[in-house]
Amino acid sequence: MRFPDQAERAKRARLITLLDDGMVTVHVDARLDGVDVPPHLRGDLMLALNLSRRFQLDVFELGPLAIRASLSFNGEPYPCVLPWRALWRLESRVTGEVALFEDSVPPELLAAAEASPTAEAEQAKAEPEAPPPPPRGRPHLRIVK
Repeated sequence: MRFPDQAERAKRARLITLLDDGMVTVHVDARLDGVDVPPHLRGDLMLALNLSRRFQLDVFELGPLAIRASLSFNGEPYPCVLPWRALWRLESRVTGEVALFEDSVPPELLAAAEASPTAEAEQAKAEPEAPPPPPRGRPHLRIVK
């Protein structure tokens, strides 16, 4: 029997905290061993799934090694298994808070992120600085009696 490591325990604790606020999107590398999702989603390295305690799922378990949840895909329930090691990003749909687990991010995504400059840097290069606003003069309105 395998015991959860520190990273898996940290992911579980973080997800529990985010679920206290409401719905959370979990990003999973569905190519990893042990991930069980519908066949058409296997092989997706950026699979995004929504979880919430309010979904009233038949199965929703945050176990020590994996999440087990009966999620709906096109109206059809599927018993998903998401090992903690396959989760690499959590995003609260309520607060917008994001937890990124860099050690679990698929290598292809890391390489792509390092190869391309950030969108902010590109935008800063593309847009010249806006000129300062003109100084304000006296108001032009008069009181009429």
